Amino acid sequence: MSRILLAAGAGALTFVALFAPTSQLFSTQTTAFLPQQAAAASEYASMAQYRTAQQPVMYVQMEPAQSQSEDVSSALGYGVMGFGVALAAAAFLMPAKERRVAMFATTLDPLIMDTSKAPKPWLKHKDELIKTASYIASPGKGILASDESTGTCASRLKDIGMEGTVEEQRVYRQMLYTTPGLSEHIAGAIMFEKTLYESSDDGVPFVKVLNDQGIIPGIKVDTGLKKIDGSPAETWTSGLDTLKERCAKYYEQGARFAKWRNVVYITDSTPTDAAILDCVTTLAQYAATCQAEGLVPIVEPEVSLDGDHDIETCKEVTRKVWKMQYEVLQQYGVMMEGKIGRAHV
Repeated sequence: MSRILLAAGAGALTFVALFAPTSQLFSTQTTAFLPQQAAAASEYASMAQYRTAQQPVMYVQMEPAQSQSEDVSSALGYGVMGFGVALAAAAFLMPAKERRVAMFATTLDPLIMDTSKAPKPWLKHKDELIKTASYIASPGKGILASDESTGTCASRLKDIGMEGTVEEQRVYRQMLYTTPGLSEHIAGAIMFEKTLYESSDDGVPFVKVLNDQGIIPGIKVDTGLKKIDGSPAETWTSGLDTLKERCAKYYEQGARFAKWRNVVYITDSTPTDAAILDCVTTLAQYAATCQAEGLVPIVEPEVSLDGDHDIETCKEVTRKVWKMQYEVLQQYGVMMEGKIGRAHV
């Protein structure tokens, strides 16, 4: 950055020296001392009148000169022009990693990629996907996460003195979905696969219970985290191999959006490039598959908050992950208007 500014300053001085006229740079207002010719003695009636008349004097007469402010403005203009040209040239010639002007990094790659040759998995459900994503993102509303697995939900119920049976879990979900005024604050509800097929005490499917309130049912579609070989502190997410068939069934049951969990961990040696690449690629494949089957994908490359790292490290990792995420989403042809991006908080 300092080298660019130095080059720009040198360019400004060069432009001033080459193009600003010397008269504008060094001119000053000049004055002339000119004599005033007195009238000849013959023009007076008598010698007495001549002697009492005003004698010749020297007076100061200003010569016309260009305004000094105009000189400064002209030179300043050449300076600004030189600064701009030199700045642009220096920025262009600097290596891409060092092109930083006013704290913004510039690269030759555009943020929005050319996706004309990318696949279009969303063609069949385009309008519905856009409508669903827009509805879920309604101002003032959120998403109810009720997608705990059977084991996790049982553990939480046991913590409050219950047995955690499958029936107790169903009743717990029924309590959530029938809460008065729920739709005033909730636009969508993420469900566990088993819950998607369950019903209320009255035999009304939970999907219908939600739809009748204007709440869109969603579904958790990953099948769990696995350890990355050679990097046991990191994980990858399973479930892509059967995702397409399952999404088709979930759509038929009434689900209209999906959630998938991928996690990136921050330690002294992680995240590795392999873990980040796996995370963003898996999420892009999941998102494309969901859109092909009519489900709006929630894309959430989760940067874990666990650890003793500082906020600056978290910011840099999050920025790197999300930049790669959007690049890969575009490469897989994911329609941005038909997906929901969620930053982990």
